[in-house]
Amino acid sequence: MKYFKHFLLLLSAAVLILSSCNKEEIQQEKTIIISKKGVLSFNNFQELTSVVDALKELDIMDIRKLPATKACTELILSDDFTSLRQSLIDKGLRSFTDAELEEIQNEGLVYEPEDSIISDPYFTEILNADREVQVGTQIYRYVPEGIIVYEVGAEDDIAAYSPPTTNNPSTNHGESIQISNKAKLIIIDYGDQGTSIVPDSNPINNYASKSITLLDGTIVSNNNIKRASYRQISSEANWFNRNISGLFGTNVVLTNDFDNKHRMKLRMFDQDYLIYHAIGMSVRSQQKSLGIWWRKKAQEFRYGWTAIEVEYSYKDSLFAAQKNISYSNFPNYITKSFSYRGSNIYLFNHPLNSYNKTTGDINSVFNSCKYNLADIITKFNAKHPSLGNSPKGFFTYDETNKKLYVLYPQGEESAFNDGREIIRWSFDWFSGSFNTGLLNTNGNWSYKGITISTSPIKTEISRGRVYAAVKYNNIWKACIIETE
Repeated sequence: MKYFKHFLLLLSAAVLILSSCNKEEIQQEKTIIISKKGVLSFNNFQELTSVVDALKELDIMDIRKLPATKACTELILSDDFTSLRQSLIDKGLRSFTDAELEEIQNEGLVYEPEDSIISDPYFTEILNADREVQVGTQIYRYVPEGIIVYEVGAEDDIAAYSPPTTNNPSTNHGESIQISNKAKLIIIDYGDQGTSIVPDSNPINNYASKSITLLDGTIVSNNNIKRASYRQISSEANWFNRNISGLFGTNVVLTNDFDNKHRMKLRMFDQDYLIYHAIGMSVRSQQKSLGIWWRKKAQEFRYGWTAIEVEYSYKDSLFAAQKNISYSNFPNYITKSFSYRGSNIYLFNHPLNSYNKTTGDINSVFNSCKYNLADIITKFNAKHPSLGNSPKGFFTYDETNKKLYVLYPQGEESAFNDGREIIRWSFDWFSGSFNTGLLNTNGNWSYKGITISTSPIKTEISRGRVYAAVKYNNIWKACIIETE
């Protein structure tokens, strides 16, 4: 039998073992995730990341249902482990009667709680109800002030923990405060904590009066669009998210009503949890019933971004370690498969001296690059007719400031008859192996592979718009989050 599943009772029938491994992979090193005293335990940060990523990729919101990965993951979960997400569900549903819950079920509504501190819903599945997870011999507990890190067995050291008092906590970002010789608090505060949030009525003048065109040609008019700027205080989150939406990074929330009982909700977040980094967006269709908002299926979802500029910063020259290559003779295009698109994107080299890297509507900048490189792109399409409709973008490198600017084309995904989509992307992978093309003076193309081994020290979306559109009752509504 190629695959097998077995269930064993251990520790007085208190431990459930889930295992599903390919026999050919038995010899590989196993990743074993164990819950001890109600806390999930990982050997290292890489194991933790791989498990959260597997939950995201498979869209599984219950860690007990996570199948084996290629590394032959074995989950040993004791009965005393309850995830933060499940504890929030239990707490939220406790106030409803059986009759009310039956009514909700009959309407096809789903309760989907949000934590006051942790924005990434998949990360809440590996934390316990106290927001704790163990990595190595240390336990990490997330609190409104930051992260408490303590040694296993030192629970008594933090039993009497009380938040530090200071007039301006944001000035202490990253500072460690010793609680005991076995426990410390790392203060995390990216600013804007506790700021009163007022949604932007006109966040960016360039975009404020414009409609949005989806990839299938659907136009969502401006009066059906809600907008915000991508910064901590631009949020319509409820009271707890308002107070700590900037705790671990940026967490922007927007809602757009179809009527007083139906709405769409867009959240965009970039969160650094010290042991795990999450960047992405969530799109939900919701219905209000019994005083709260529940997840509700809608006809169609569309979500993605218009042309978007990502700025990569490097410690050293991007090409210093490359053999036989400099920016002056860099190929006309580079390409690789970017996971968020599932296909190759061809990025054409645009001269820095004519690249607008400071001002302007990013879509105008994108079109300007397309115009300036029209001859090269035309010759590329003629040589590769099957790639004429392939996604194409642009890049330019500022060698003086060691910054790489990449203009990605519009990207969009869709879903039908669904109530929730969580989308995760990361533009951090601008390193590794690329294929290249060079247009010679005689008009012929030559090709080779290169490896960019230098990884960026910082990656950020510098210009562009992220959007989500939901179709409900044949009406489209959209939310747009724009960089400034």
